Amino acid sequence: MGNHNDIDLLANNACLLLQMCNMSSDIPVIKGANKPLACAYHGHSGIKVHAQNGIGNVKYPVKNLNRNPIEQYKSMSAAQFIVQHVLANPGEITLRAIGPLANIVLAVSIGGGKFIKSVRRVVIMGDSVGGFGNKTVATEVNLANDPHAGRIVFHAFNNITMVGLNCTRQLPLSKEIRGEN
Repeated sequence: MGNHNDIDLLANNACLLLQMCNMSSDIPVIKGANKPLACAYHGHSGIKVHAQNGIGNVKYPVKNLNRNPIEQYKSMSAAQFIVQHVLANPGEITLRAIGPLANIVLAVSIGGGKFIKSVRRVVIMGDSVGGFGNKTVATEVNLANDPHAGRIVFHAFNNITMVGLNCTRQLPLSKEIRGEN
């Protein structure tokens, strides 16, 4: 979900990452939900954390982006794409969420129980263990920005791996890595 920054910027960042890793240009990048499912939208809250460019203002190592979100999927939502591919490959696909969970909930609403049973596993970068938060003292932004979606996902799936803020904070980006010498 794009409430951490502009959804178009986030899609372009995904394309940039694939390009930097020399990944196949046929790997689809599809724009997902751009606001929470059932709570107030407070704008791009992630700019404070992820900076204006969505990746900590790390300088892009490439000058020109040579790919864009794939045209053939413009008429399909991220949730529809997820459902289509999970149902075509039951038990093989792990969903990995690095932001709020609206797209997974939308996929659940489209695909229902058959979809839920067909997902191999769900891995979430979100929440926290031990009361360590970045939205408030005890809440993490990915789930706090759309708690309704988080509740639905945690109740729908029994095969979830949660990588909390207490884990991800152990890997800080230094000024050298960010190119801010």
